[in-house]
Amino acid sequence: MKKYLSLILLIMFISAVSFASSIEDTLKENLMKNFAKRGLSGIEVSVKIIKQLDNPKGFYFVKVNINDKMRNRQVSQFLISDGEILIPDIINISTGTSLIKEMSFMYDTVDIPTKDLTLMQGSKNAKHVIIKISDFQCPFCRKAYNYLEPKIKDRKDIALYMLNFPLPIHKNAMIYSQVFEAGMIMGHNFADELYSGKFDSKSADEIIKYFAQKTGDEKRFEELVKSKEIKDRIERQKKIAERYGFRATPVLIFDGKKVEGFDKALIDKGLKSFKN
Repeated sequence: MKKYLSLILLIMFISAVSFASSIEDTLKENLMKNFAKRGLSGIEVSVKIIKQLDNPKGFYFVKVNINDKMRNRQVSQFLISDGEILIPDIINISTGTSLIKEMSFMYDTVDIPTKDLTLMQGSKNAKHVIIKISDFQCPFCRKAYNYLEPKIKDRKDIALYMLNFPLPIHKNAMIYSQVFEAGMIMGHNFADELYSGKFDSKSADEIIKYFAQKTGDEKRFEELVKSKEIKDRIERQKKIAERYGFRATPVLIFDGKKVEGFDKALIDKGLKSFKN
């Protein structure tokens, strides 16, 4: 009887895998047809099923990778599909939660080495790691910082790492990152003030002078802020973010689970996952 049940389960497993593979092939074929109808050539598509959904029935959470060789662009996107129909997202009206974001958080994890990142808070030997991909002048990064910081400031089990990603659209973002890095080298964490927004109308020289006076060694601080060492460090961090497909801020990564954008519910979910 046990052998019979095992055989049935094996057949069901093989059937499920085969069906999932069929969905992948169908979706890929339909996407290629769609591109062809729009006159787009030189495009490669790969489809990976991440999870079968309970609702809506017959649909899957899928990752689609598109390589546009003619225009030298690559795009990865999560979608909901049954192979024939694409659903960009499903929003719960009562809670406002996004199914795509929820599923991405659970199943699309990322492992970023912390060697070239900046330990902002806690010990490198802490049980849990939060990586923050952030721009000090980004409005939503500021909201994320103000929301997260009070929740973790006394947590000894969390190491918080900064991955600087100053966006060119923000005038002072780069100098803020340089000031932050110089401060950390000298034992000063200026994050609170850098995220505050009160220096956004100031010049780079005014910003440097203000923070230099707080260090006790103005000359060394100013040299560090303007140093190739710090500029190169920030550029390395930006390249790490880009290598993992990140193009915008903020991103918070809780032991590999990503929260892209400022999303209170998912931030809370990330912190809650540390208790398990």
